[in-house]
Amino acid sequence: MIDIHETALEAGMATLAGSLERLVSKGKIDAAARDNALARIETSTDYQRLADVDIVIEAATENGELKNRILRQIEAAVRPDYCVEHVVDFDHHTRCDAGGPIALHRHALF
Repeated sequence: MIDIHETALEAGMATLAGSLERLVSKGKIDAAARDNALARIETSTDYQRLADVDIVIEAATENGELKNRILRQIEAAVRPDYCVEHVVDFDHHTRCDAGGPIALHRHALF
């Protein structure tokens, strides 16, 4: 998870932890799965941490200028064969192979 402010990263992790905890309380996942999921999420304020990832999920606010700036930072950091998932409201746009095909998926995130 990348953000420009450490406090936003902490809030994002708290939101994820809360969502996973609700799944535990409903019996959809167990506590070990919750803990494993949270342990795999790394946070940073440095886009260069994306250099070795296979997939990037971009879910910034629906501010076009901000979203474009974030996408430029992502594309400057990732390797040429990455996939990026753009979350636009409830539409997902997936682009793989740095400019390859784009697929649109319509579904709710949560």
